Parts: sequence; structure tokens; C-alpha cells
Amino acid sequence: MRKLFVSAFTPERAQELRGVLSTFGELSSYTVFTPIGARPYAHCEFRKLPDAILCKNTLHGRLFHEMPLVVQWLLTQSTISVQNLGPFVTSNLLQDAFSVFGPVEYAVVVCDPLTRKTRGKGFITFSTKEVAQLAAEKSRSGLFLFTGTPRPVLVEYVGDMPCLDGDVLVTDEGAQCETPAPHFAKQGTLEHDFAVQWQQLGQVHAAELQALADAQHAQLEGLYKDQVRQHEAALQVVRALEARCCQPPAAAQAAQPAGR
Repeated sequence: MRKLFVSAFTPERAQELRGVLSTFGELSSYTVFTPIGARPYAHCEFRKLPDAILCKNTLHGRLFHEMPLVVQWLLTQSTISVQNLGPFVTSNLLQDAFSVFGPVEYAVVVCDPLTRKTRGKGFITFSTKEVAQLAAEKSRSGLFLFTGTPRPVLVEYVGDMPCLDGDVLVTDEGAQCETPAPHFAKQGTLEHDFAVQWQQLGQVHAAELQALADAQHAQLEGLYKDQVRQHEAALQVVRALEARCCQPPAAAQAAQPAGR
């Protein structure tokens, strides 16, 4: 997550924007995209993660030639997301835990900017897309546990997600406590049984959320169809009135002289 997505600037200000970004640290890449019919946007990558964090937290929402900048994290295809992290999981612990699957470039734990408490999720960027996919598959097939809790983490492959929005902080601060190292739960143990129950509970919760979303979508679709039917019925009434008004009166036609 050293990469940032920056938008809300004009094409002639692109090089000036690069200078502003460079004040926070050394850039390893800076690319400007100018899509047809839309405002330009830029992808930039800092060589150091703290520089990217400072840039994101400082520039997001700040006026740049009377336009508020939009600065968001840019996720790559070699990134996975992790949820159900405990309050004592730090960025270093997250990176060490997922290094068993392959080389990790960096890992971050997302925290609330005001309370500085973890939001229970993080992101890990691997060296390649293939390693990220392998880590996601192995983590989902097993029960990967952190900090001694029987609640397994939820791992998803980010894939083509364009950016991670939100005014979040990335921190490596956390309370120090002695806990078991991250590991997969072994079958036949009490820890494994609890982890399975947590996993099943998570699946039920996800299914309930999906069912709720499907019901809301069906309700909105039904309301949309009702509105369309009402609009078509009103339109038919208007057309009938227009046709009646444009039709010449029969009495006026009968009153016209025959020689004309």
C-alpha cells in the first residue's frame, strides 16, 4: 500500500501536483491518466510506506487550485484483505504471519483515525499476483488463527479493486501481550472445533446479509416496475387527450359551404 490514487485536478496541473507529492518523500512512479470525457487522475507510488501514509492523510480533501483533492489507497492485484483481526494484531505480526505463503512486500492494519483502535482488518501485498492468490486459497481452505483466539480470519483476494477509500490510518502500534504465533488449527483439537463453529457462524451471517440485500434489491425492482407502469398509464392518458384536442370538430366540418 505504498501506491496512491489521486484525482480532482486539471491536466495542466499534473506536473505541479507531482511536485506537491514529492514533498512527502521520494516517488518511485507517477503516472497520469486522461480518459476521454472525464477528469484526469494519477497513480503514484512512494518508496517508503510512512511517506505514503503521511501524504494520504495530509492531502486528502485539501484544496488544490480551488479543487479538493481525492487521495485514496490504490490496491494492486497482488494484495489480499484480511478481516477478524484481534486488537493486538500489528502490521509486523500480520506481515510475519503471511510470509509463510511467500515473499511479502508490506502489510498494514487499518485503524480508526480518531480512536487509534484497529478496525479488525488489514491488507497484505505480496511480491506477485500468484503468491497472493495462493495465500488466499490456502487461508480459506484452512482455519488460520491469530493471537490465540478461536475465531479464524477471513481472507479474500482483492483482485481488480481500484482503490481503498476511507479516512483511515495505518499503524504498527498495539498493546504488547504474549500470544501464540499465527497458525492453522489442527483437527481433533478443541481449538479446531471452536474455529469451525466461528467459521459456520460467519457463513450464516454472510448468507443472512446476502438474503437481506437480495430482498432489498427485489423490493426496489418492484417499486421501479410500478413506477414505470404508472408512468406509461399516465402517458397514454396524455396522448389520448392530445389526439382529442387535435381532431377538428365534426360540427365545424358540417358548417363549411359545399363550394369551398
